[in-house]
Amino acid sequence: MFHYVPLHSAPMGQKLGRVCGSMSHTDSLSERLVRMPLWLGLEDEQARIIQEATNALA
Repeated sequence: MFHYVPLHSAPMGQKLGRVCGSMSHTDSLSERLVRMPLWLGLEDEQARIIQEATNALA
């Protein structure tokens, strides 16, 4: 599931937006984006989240 779609790729961006040049860098980065959790009370889970992210990237 993709949570981030570059504006030039979104339906409304394709309809109303303007692009100048290649958007290859934006497209490449959007495919590798990692969203981290954020909510009230996160502090109680922060150490576990950091450890899991560290393990996944190791």
